[in-house]
Amino acid sequence: MPAVAESIGFGSTLHVNDGASNAYVQVFNLNTFTPPSEKLNTVESKRLDTPGAVIVKVPTMFDPGECSAKLQFSQAGFARFETPRKAKTKINLKFTVVDDVSTTVVIVPGYVTQNKADAVEPDKITEFEVMFAICGPAS
Repeated sequence: MPAVAESIGFGSTLHVNDGASNAYVQVFNLNTFTPPSEKLNTVESKRLDTPGAVIVKVPTMFDPGECSAKLQFSQAGFARFETPRKAKTKINLKFTVVDDVSTTVVIVPGYVTQNKADAVEPDKITEFEVMFAICGPAS
């Protein structure tokens, strides 16, 4: 296997399309983000006569998951996500992850479920975290 160069997240971006301008707008003052990760759910099959007395996991449906972003606090930045949260409006998120070889783009529909400011400290830049519930498949 060939050696893979280390890569950092610098240059990665998050864009939001809330339908207001019908276009993706870059989110600025972005410090970190966790892109969505689809999960295959399972249910347990437990019967009194299961061979070997081993619980069997049966696949069910895919859960599109959750994702989050942490940003430097500003009133405008906070309001950018608080408005669709309060209105229960579905938005589209476009995560662009840059590495040394290529760029990965993930686009998902979702809802802002939480918009929470971090603790305010005298010697730290104030941040806030936005949580999203993904409500459809990624493209």
